[in-house]
Amino acid sequence: MHSCEIYIVAGRHYWRVPPSPDALTVAINQYRDRFPLSLTAATNLFDVGDIDPYSLLLAGHLRCSLEQPISHETLITTDLEADNGWFCVAQEYGF
Repeated sequence: MHSCEIYIVAGRHYWRVPPSPDALTVAINQYRDRFPLSLTAATNLFDVGDIDPYSLLLAGHLRCSLEQPISHETLITTDLEADNGWFCVAQEYGF
């Protein structure tokens, strides 16, 4: 049995079955070299099937800065290891 996501747009409720982890991995591997892109460009890039940049963001395959509100111009990257502050905090534990 699949889980589903429910979201509200303009007061209307929508639901969908989220993409599988394997489908997300295949999609990001196919387009990894095209990033960084704006959110709009990433949305257009994944405009096939059930894959979208929001699902990839939620799954951790893509990232964006949260220092400002997300907009159509927000830069989306695949640089998953940069700026991980917990590495610095964890130095006292030897890793």
